Amino acid sequence: MSAPQSQFGVLPRIHAVGLEQALAFWQTCPKATPFMHPQVLGALCSEVTWWLAEVDAKPVCLWPACVRLDGVRDTPEFSYYVGPSWAPIASAGSARARMMLRGAVIHALCTHMVQQYRGFSCELPPGDQDLRGFRWWALARGRESQLRIKPQYTGVIRELATLDESAILQRFSTKRRSCVRRYQREHTPLQRPWELADCLRLYAQLAQRVSQSHLRTRDLELAALCALVGDGLGFVHAYTDSDGQPIRGLRLVLTLGDTACDVLSIADPQARASDLSAWMTWRALLHGRVAGVKAHDFNGANGLTRASDIHSYGAEAELYFSIEYSESHATG
Repeated sequence: MSAPQSQFGVLPRIHAVGLEQALAFWQTCPKATPFMHPQVLGALCSEVTWWLAEVDAKPVCLWPACVRLDGVRDTPEFSYYVGPSWAPIASAGSARARMMLRGAVIHALCTHMVQQYRGFSCELPPGDQDLRGFRWWALARGRESQLRIKPQYTGVIRELATLDESAILQRFSTKRRSCVRRYQREHTPLQRPWELADCLRLYAQLAQRVSQSHLRTRDLELAALCALVGDGLGFVHAYTDSDGQPIRGLRLVLTLGDTACDVLSIADPQARASDLSAWMTWRALLHGRVAGVKAHDFNGANGLTRASDIHSYGAEAELYFSIEYSESHATG
């Protein structure tokens, strides 16, 4: 059954807010993700409009509308879980009160996004799995067939800060543990200062290797990610095998709050064959543990090859959803 706005008994107010208010909301949001941080999203987009839903003058939900660096209106490249985020008040009260508040807010925000942009796309973070508000909204419009909800999976290691070095390695599959130990035994990995040029070079090699030409157009996003690391919002580990040799492997991780997002892991073909990628993963997890990271998210584990690789490091599968609606495709 559809649920028009009036049935919820709540009338949210939707309005745009600035960076300061968006940051204040992020800091109090219990499920805030690194990619929803205004500084991160601002770096990866040419334009971000932060739409805030308020009920009785209290902030309830914040949803950014993004224009990517290439000018396309969509969530940015490399990002995950960019979409509605909820204030603690959305989890307060009875089950019915929470359901009605969420339904009203989603209804109002979806309606606003369609009025402004004729559609929307977003992702909900792991743990946010109540999709009914979106379905009720689409049903009320008579456009449920235009609402596309896609289940996705990522891989996450939780409570990382409580694990010691041995426990982290023990979570790896037998093959991955062997890779790390063999690399330690046969190589002397040297961590070296890195530059944006190293990242661009290794990423271009990746694009050529997997024959995906669109990967070659991400220089702006890579530069933005490296700049965020330079601003202290993450770390890069860059390795080579011997003095005087170029960087052969690089891993870029964003860390905000108690969450790390594994954004980029790239290595040249020879380094990949020598188990450097497994070594870099292990070192990144150790770095996060020391830094107090509780959750290390590998950001996506959907394809068989990628899922097999991520779960070989002990990451557990977690469900999240991508949601898309386009008014221009509606019929009837």
